[in-house]
Amino acid sequence: MQFGRHIGKGLWAFADKALPAFYGIGFILLVIRVLPEGEYGAFVVVQSLYMIIAALGGALALQPLTKFGAETKENGAYIVAGLGMITAFFAAASLLTFVGGPLLLSLVSPHDDGKVASLLRYMPLLLFSGLYRTFAVSLLQTTYAVARIFWIDAVYFLGTLGLIAGMGALGRFTSASDLVVLIIAGQTASTLLALVLSRREMSVRLTFSRQALAAMWHFGKYTFGGSSVYSVFSQMDIFFISSFVGVAGVAVYSASKIFTRIFDMLAQVAQMFLIPFSSKAYKEGAIEKMRITAEKAICFSTLLLLPVFLAMVFLPGPMMHLLYKGKYDHGAIIVQIFGFLALVNPWNVVLSNYIVGIGKARETFYYALLFLALAGLSMYFLTSWFGVAGAALGYVGSFAAISLLFFLFIQRFFRLTLASVAGRVADFWMFVRQSLGRVRP
Repeated sequence: MQFGRHIGKGLWAFADKALPAFYGIGFILLVIRVLPEGEYGAFVVVQSLYMIIAALGGALALQPLTKFGAETKENGAYIVAGLGMITAFFAAASLLTFVGGPLLLSLVSPHDDGKVASLLRYMPLLLFSGLYRTFAVSLLQTTYAVARIFWIDAVYFLGTLGLIAGMGALGRFTSASDLVVLIIAGQTASTLLALVLSRREMSVRLTFSRQALAAMWHFGKYTFGGSSVYSVFSQMDIFFISSFVGVAGVAVYSASKIFTRIFDMLAQVAQMFLIPFSSKAYKEGAIEKMRITAEKAICFSTLLLLPVFLAMVFLPGPMMHLLYKGKYDHGAIIVQIFGFLALVNPWNVVLSNYIVGIGKARETFYYALLFLALAGLSMYFLTSWFGVAGAALGYVGSFAAISLLFFLFIQRFFRLTLASVAGRVADFWMFVRQSLGRVRP
């Protein structure tokens, strides 16, 4: 992959993934500063459940769609299979949250005073208001239609912030329920735009094919398994804190964890390019091309995140005080711990997307199961001993462990070392100079 040839699409991709960062800043000013800790903490618990369900549905139906859709121009059967699979999954998840709500609450929020239970009833609307939006974004990724993805996401992120600001100005934004309703409205508007902007991709001959469905399922069941592990891992800290500390502790922790949004942005940008790239390159046998791209992607990402690492580790107190006006100053130590993700995240993002792209999801699933067991035990004990700081330690340490497993696994396909990645620093500065040269008048 020649980075210079993709600068235009890359800028659209970074603009798209900057939207969550902008949304996060607006969320701090309009939501976290405004809602009481109990309301905000209850929202975070339900949001975590929603994110797990959405991630699992995407892994089962949409990651296979991105892979197989990128490998062929006749992708109508894969579109039908993907849309059908995610619809069925969301319907089943909605039914389970409705029927099993009391049991679910006893596990993730045993000290709930009714706030979490009242929000859980919105889960079906949360899922289905954003279903087609999520599907369309994955479909557009197969053709690198990043500009259209940007506008779909912009309507959701900026539109939702606008609704929150407007209702706040009218004095009608006071609870977590108000927030959930506004998020559903923003997702609905984004879905309507997605219907329009994906017409070209949906104009192909749509057919049902058992062969396509079987291929999607065969691949998707392993990405689903791996994503199940990662999704539970990425949210289990919230549930442990809710169980051991309560929703007030969740509020402090989540307010501190919001700085990690930039790492999520990197992961989403990488997924746009690395899954279809590695899928095509591996199919063509271009292993050396994959190795070089991996080295550059990890090196470039690490250098870009270096200022973030320095700020989070050495200036957490001033950043928390500036953002929350003293409301969550005691969360500075959590920010410091999360800062070390800047050194781990590039390895995890690049290697995990490569493994999905080359179709070796089954093998990594077994590694992930072992990892989840170790992560669960470490988070359980660290949170029970050290509270919210312990949860952060368990999260970062576990993230580093799974990244190491990915690193060891990728050695089966090509040799990747710390020295070879560090050797790409010169390429980074050459890339920066070339990029600046392209944008100068």
